[in-house]
Amino acid sequence: MSEIRHECGCVYTEVEIDVDRPFMCYTDWETFVRRCPEHQEEFERKERQENERREQERLKREEAIEAYLQTVRDTAHTEFVPMQYAIDRFRHSMKNVNSKSWIQDYLRRTFNDVLMFQQKRHRCRVYCCKSKVDAIDFKHFWNLQNTQYRTTRG
Repeated sequence: MSEIRHECGCVYTEVEIDVDRPFMCYTDWETFVRRCPEHQEEFERKERQENERREQERLKREEAIEAYLQTVRDTAHTEFVPMQYAIDRFRHSMKNVNSKSWIQDYLRRTFNDVLMFQQKRHRCRVYCCKSKVDAIDFKHFWNLQNTQYRTTRG
């Protein structure tokens, strides 16, 4: 354990943690910071600004998603097709290798009110609106929805 003290009163404590378990041998370091009042205020101010910026980005992203979904909701309804059509469109546009059930759950969770899912004729078959599936650009929607992950990961 080592401690670094600054003139202003901030104390940085570095702790060395040895992990020695079967198949897990490594050393980990943790740093604990006890800030002086003025640095603590500055840290909290920066953290508040960062949280406000993230909140603004989230609200902007949600508005863009809602505007996009509204344009899809406004498209005219033509006919119902099996949900497999929407799954194939999603796979083709996203080059997605997830399972059919994962894609079906994602579509039902995300586009439930937009694609007007119904069960007709057969109890196990789910149908959705063809014109609305054609109107959705899944790749564009995915990028709108997951913008935060792309920017923070680098």
